Amino acid sequence: MVKKTIDQKLKQRVNERTAELLISNEKLRSEIAELKKAEEALSDTNQTLEHLLGTSAVMIYRCDPSGDYPATFVTDNIREILGYEPDEFIKKPSFWSDRIHPDDAPRIFAELPNLFENSNHIHEYRFLHKNGSYRWMLDHLKLIKNAEGNHQDIIGSFIDITERKQVERALQESEKRFRDLAEIIPHGIQEIDEKGIIIFSNPAHNKIHGYSVGELVGKSILDLAATEKDKEEMKEYLEYLVNEKPAPTPWTGIDQTKDGRLIDVQVDWNYKFDNEGNVIGFISVITDITEQERTKEALEKEKRNLEETNIELRVLLRESDINKEELEKNMLVNIKNLLLPYVVELESRLPAEEKLYTEVIKSNINEITSSFSRKLINIYSKLTPREIQVADFIRQGRTNKEIAKLLNITPSAVDFHRRNLRIKFNIRGKKTNLRSQLLSLVG
Repeated sequence: MVKKTIDQKLKQRVNERTAELLISNEKLRSEIAELKKAEEALSDTNQTLEHLLGTSAVMIYRCDPSGDYPATFVTDNIREILGYEPDEFIKKPSFWSDRIHPDDAPRIFAELPNLFENSNHIHEYRFLHKNGSYRWMLDHLKLIKNAEGNHQDIIGSFIDITERKQVERALQESEKRFRDLAEIIPHGIQEIDEKGIIIFSNPAHNKIHGYSVGELVGKSILDLAATEKDKEEMKEYLEYLVNEKPAPTPWTGIDQTKDGRLIDVQVDWNYKFDNEGNVIGFISVITDITEQERTKEALEKEKRNLEETNIELRVLLRESDINKEELEKNMLVNIKNLLLPYVVELESRLPAEEKLYTEVIKSNINEITSSFSRKLINIYSKLTPREIQVADFIRQGRTNKEIAKLLNITPSAVDFHRRNLRIKFNIRGKKTNLRSQLLSLVG
């Protein structure tokens, strides 16, 4: 009976232990499965990390924080960045320090204590590529300490910034050329920020405003304006340029020099933008236009004076024309009243053969009092006195023989003057009658 009881208890104990083992095995299998998943995930993560590090433009490294700072680990992308195999970087302790450009090495090692003071340090230097060229590298270091606070490792990132440095160098050279040129050109050149603070002023600009070299730097361009109105207008225009970015147009205003003189200036603007297209300042050309403005004012004053003088002259000319007409009228009346009666009296006393001359005198007196002679002289001012006489007789209908006798010249001379008259009246070779042409002059 006792034996049976012991066997039952033993069997029960075995069953309980078996159940425990089954549960434990199930947990173990579950843990193994989870561990396997974790290993697979870690493997995937490592592969992803290795891919990222291998294709990244940033080389990651680890090195000792002492001696020549020998590398203990570098990522495979060192091949693409610097042309070396990872083993080359690790095997030789002085590999890194030996390949820093000789001109940069003293500075680099002098600055490295900053890493141990601040736990972070960034520096730029030239590093020898395997192909023999030097590449500019940006090196970012971080100091790792152990639980006791002792220096354990340096973790760093290495990136090639050669292209950026080339752009910076080109910009520096361009700026130097600009500043060198600005030093010698006769126009005022200033560089200001977006708030109008002067950060560069060439000698010509200093001279325009009466300042010494360097005195204008740090001043606001608003300080140079002569009046509060000019300051306000310049401030509003500057804000308009910064916010609206229109095509800049020349600005003219009045500035005050250091010694208090007022000068007229013209400012031509050129924008300076950042990479996002925001206005960060201006490069301006300043021209002293005081002399031009004074000349302009003098010319405008002279113009006004000339206009007033012209008005006075027109008044005088009108008065002169009135007096001239009055004089001519009086002269014609006097000729008719004082001269013509005596000619008529003389004609009554002359023999018939001499009356031809008195007829000519009377005819000429009548012509003087008419418009024919004046029109003939005015319109054909190139006629000679003799041509005018011949033209007068032709208009009266005199023959060549009569004209020759009256003028005491030969008939051939009369023909000569007739030809000249036809040329001067532009009817030579035309069928136009010379007498009809002359008669048409009496309007």
